[in-house]
Amino acid sequence: MLGGRLFTAALGLLSACLCAGFAWRVSNQRTRGLAALCAWLLTACCPVYSYFTAIPKTYALAALLVCGAFFVLAGKKRWRFELCGILLALACGTRASLGILLAVVGFGLLLMRRRDGCKFAWLRFGTAGAITLAAVFAPFMITVSDGFAFSQSMHASRGDVGFMEWLMLRAGAASRLVQGYFMTFVLAAFALAYGGTRGLPSLRRAHPAIWLALAGWIAAAAVHFLAPFPYDDYQTPIMPLAAAVVSAFFADAVEESRLRHTAGAAWTVLCLAVLFMGASPLAMNWVSVRQDRFWVVMKEKPDVMKLREVGKWLHERTGENDLILTQDAYVAVEARRRVPDGLEVGPFSLYPAIPAEEAAAAKVHNVETLRRLIETTDAPYAVLSGYSFAISAPEMAKTDPAIIAELDAAIRRRYKTVEIIPDFGQQHTTLEILELTQLGM
Repeated sequence: MLGGRLFTAALGLLSACLCAGFAWRVSNQRTRGLAALCAWLLTACCPVYSYFTAIPKTYALAALLVCGAFFVLAGKKRWRFELCGILLALACGTRASLGILLAVVGFGLLLMRRRDGCKFAWLRFGTAGAITLAAVFAPFMITVSDGFAFSQSMHASRGDVGFMEWLMLRAGAASRLVQGYFMTFVLAAFALAYGGTRGLPSLRRAHPAIWLALAGWIAAAAVHFLAPFPYDDYQTPIMPLAAAVVSAFFADAVEESRLRHTAGAAWTVLCLAVLFMGASPLAMNWVSVRQDRFWVVMKEKPDVMKLREVGKWLHERTGENDLILTQDAYVAVEARRRVPDGLEVGPFSLYPAIPAEEAAAAKVHNVETLRRLIETTDAPYAVLSGYSFAISAPEMAKTDPAIIAELDAAIRRRYKTVEIIPDFGQQHTTLEILELTQLGM
């Protein structure tokens, strides 16, 4: 997992560099240095962006593809439209919600068809994107169409909520987004205040790709906020677009305003970025567990190191072909062992309401099939945490306590506790390692 984090962090850092390169390309010659610096600070030096592009999720790869697409689009190569379409199609294959960027850019290029060099840009972009989408999705839609459709239905099946809760969820996501990317919104406000209408014409002259990026960010953000449950971290892959646009606008505003002090603006943004990093709540979360009344409970070691220790412990006590019975799949990954069939999606593998036949076809479990697995598996170790059996998919509701008790009792009839690790992993729940004492039926 540490290797995965390092690799993912490298992708995130590279995406920040491409974001800076995009800001450089869409700005005029006098302000491109300031724009590139600001874009890099708003991404690479943003604690929230750095965090979500350093954990092994798809955010960093998606951000890299999106940033690469707009970086290429802002260039002068003849094949820029085809490559942009390919990269955005791959981004859609990485995170499906990013498919909206293909539509926005394609439509934007259609509107720009009368510009020099853009007559057939929309067709070249669309053809390359469509071919890539077919290459990415067609194999799954042909060979495992039912499983593909089932996997796409998870987020759309989240539980219904009332209007006020719907509104509060989106207000909360917006609040966390502003908190996490506060510097981006500060620079946007400064650009509007000091650049005003004078800044807009020069931005339009700089490069049309900046408007495509802005429209793409707005459209993708709308898709994410209209999701049944709008996680603010869904915005991670598209925030470099906002950073590049804001940075170009900000640099232009500095140039157009009476300040005309590019070096002073650069130093100001740098100092603010450093202060913002130090003031981020994430900085405290990285070193503390919780506050116990008057006292702060500090971490004895980084979370990833505790994970490595647990993985090593399990790896040394299991054989190469052994399974680990757990919904904490990252523990099995660190131990370099597989989990039983149907538990590959970890805490999202329990679908209590679906029939056994449908669960088997989709490679997940309902209560009956999971209990049967627990009663028959010969996995030498089971690993439980606060997430075990806690989530009922696809609604992502809390599992009925009676179901949790039933499945927990089934495990404890065959396994005994051998290790307990407090404050483990996300939200610092208790991790329990159990050893098999009774062979399966």
